[in-house]
Amino acid sequence: MTSFLDKVTASGFNFCIFFMCYLFSAITYAGLSAEIDDTEQFDIQSHQVGDMFRIQIGLPGDYKKGKPYKLVYILDGNKYFGTAAALSRAMYESAAEPGFPQLIIVGVGYPDGNHRPVLRRRDFTTYEIKANKYLSDAAEEIGYSGRLSGGAHNFFKFIERELDPLIREKYQTGTERSGLIGHSLGGQFGLFAFLQESTIFDRYWWSSPAVGGDGGELVEKYSQFIQKSKFSGGRVFVTVGEEEIDGFGQSYLNITAKLSAARPSGLVFGRKILASDSHVTAHYSGMARAFRFLFKED
Repeated sequence: MTSFLDKVTASGFNFCIFFMCYLFSAITYAGLSAEIDDTEQFDIQSHQVGDMFRIQIGLPGDYKKGKPYKLVYILDGNKYFGTAAALSRAMYESAAEPGFPQLIIVGVGYPDGNHRPVLRRRDFTTYEIKANKYLSDAAEEIGYSGRLSGGAHNFFKFIERELDPLIREKYQTGTERSGLIGHSLGGQFGLFAFLQESTIFDRYWWSSPAVGGDGGELVEKYSQFIQKSKFSGGRVFVTVGEEEIDGFGQSYLNITAKLSAARPSGLVFGRKILASDSHVTAHYSGMARAFRFLFKED
């Protein structure tokens, strides 16, 4: 027969277990955001674009004042910043990657990541995309009533005139030009920035560049540009997933064919079709290759 003491002890034990589970649950689901070591972030209002941007900074593990670091801008920061920051640090620390430098990673995104699908079309595209129900519905859902495409010129001015001076003033970047990495429509913007003969970029990764439709004019300008221009130390890396070769692969084939034919002096060019990768996975799969090609010191 169970004694009164046994019942009290059992009840107390059960209460303790319940309380501990409740406490653990409260701690686990408190809604705190995870943090990545050696990172910072801030929001900046752009007068060029007329909107707010979320800027995320990934610093080297032993970041020191007075020492210049190479600078890399990552478009779609809400989606790709964490991967880029962790990977660049791991590659520097790995004995398997001798000569890989320390990088400052700058992710360019939006205060609300749910707005990214609409706003990236506005900022990365160089031409007006005909309005469709998908874009209209997506913009209405987030309460956005501005332009839906063709804002690459304004976005470029934002990076060049507003963001880059601030980054170089706040962080130890030296005077070297920086890298620019973009995927899909971000690759279209990267190609556009390349054609601007920018004074702040000299290394580009165009990942699965989406340069279709009216973007053919952009490719033609690019073809003329690389034939007449002189380069000094620039690097361009172009990739596409094997599984998307029949889609975005056409842009990849057009761009790389023109680069191969022109063989521009002073521009180091690389390309890669990523085996078994789709449009979704190609950017993650290709990032280490791109970092290595663009920044590793021989």
